[in-house]
Amino acid sequence: MLRIACLLGLLAVTVCQAQETVWMKHQHWLEDQVSTCRNGVIGVCQAFPGNALNLLFGIKDFCPAEKCLSAKDIAVAITKDPKWRSLGKADNQAELTRAQQMAQGGIPVVAVMASEQNGIIAILMPGKPQKSPKWNLTVPLSVSTRPDHPKLSVYANSINFVFADPAKVRLYSPK
Repeated sequence: MLRIACLLGLLAVTVCQAQETVWMKHQHWLEDQVSTCRNGVIGVCQAFPGNALNLLFGIKDFCPAEKCLSAKDIAVAITKDPKWRSLGKADNQAELTRAQQMAQGGIPVVAVMASEQNGIIAILMPGKPQKSPKWNLTVPLSVSTRPDHPKLSVYANSINFVFADPAKVRLYSPK
């Protein structure tokens, strides 16, 4: 429907461009990165969180040079960075709901599981939250690449597909 309106004329094109979100603008890039990671290109999996946060929100902290930090290093950095604040654990419905509302409003929110061996990051996306029978919670949509298990990388899927245990996941947003 939106594309049809865009074809009606120059005025409609201007209106359509004004309604385009950063997520819509970069949808193909995000889907391509997730697909490439799922096909086993581990370098893309590793660099994805830094590149995506930069592209979507202008957060350049995790790609300081030509090479982005790994997902593991970003996960650890976010938990210690004073520019980021913890919103709470992902096993708390109120925190998940607040995080989803923030993502809906265009505020960057990430779900992070940081450990010595691994670091996993999912970027919350705008969209309708999904009921997760696995978590017994209503959870936000996300985009994530999994360097440890590339086939588990997702685009526009709920975060319970990225993380097994919500109690091990914290939600963060820039201050």
